Amino acid sequence: EDRIEVMQRSGLEVMAGFIVGNDEDGPDVFKNIFDFVQKTGIVIPMVGLLTAVRGTRLYSRLEREGRLRKETPSGSNTHDFSFNFTPKLDEKFLIEGYAQLLRKLFKPKNYFKRCKTLEGRRGSYHKPELVNTDGFYALGRIIYQNSVISLDFQFFKYALGTLFRKPLYFPEAISHAVKLHHFRTMTDGASSVLDYRKEITCLYENFCERAGELKYSARKHIHEFRGEIGKVEDEIIRKATKKYNSLH
Repeated sequence: EDRIEVMQRSGLEVMAGFIVGNDEDGPDVFKNIFDFVQKTGIVIPMVGLLTAVRGTRLYSRLEREGRLRKETPSGSNTHDFSFNFTPKLDEKFLIEGYAQLLRKLFKPKNYFKRCKTLEGRRGSYHKPELVNTDGFYALGRIIYQNSVISLDFQFFKYALGTLFRKPLYFPEAISHAVKLHHFRTMTDGASSVLDYRKEITCLYENFCERAGELKYSARKHIHEFRGEIGKVEDEIIRKATKKYNSLH
């Protein structure tokens, strides 16, 4: 923590990557990461689930232990809710905890709190951004986004607070707000995919249950029975398709 603060007071913004799913991780891994990020004012934390990439010692070890499932095409693990190996901690716990951590990190109240921590630490070495045409355009769009499209009081509280506390930092505050919009869009989109998987599982189980009831109650011609199954199938697929089309 003290080393991060030294860099911040020297005018730098510290970004940090965090990996979840290591064999050494305990049940408190998500709380530890969140508390650390909030305390140190790391505005942009990049958190991902551990991925085993071919050519690494991790990949070779997991392969020897019979825990490897598949190869990863890119190695990218940001906003990806899956493992390509069997983790030691409960997989459902890790995936759901990871999704909750992302939502907490990019909740406006928590995000802008980190921005204020960083703003308070950066000393005279840091040169604030200059205002330009692109900056005014970004300001107009982010105000429109946080007032007309989706009202966010936390944005106005942070932006106006910065304007009164340190007006020279205002362009940077707007820049942080634009980044938050991006991160929230990514997080909400990825989380909705995770929720969709759960909904699809429920729809499939519902189909199996209803099809089973038809099976045991049907004393009809096979074509009539297939027609009833088809109606249930069409209804389930229609619901699944509607939910799928609503994803970002």
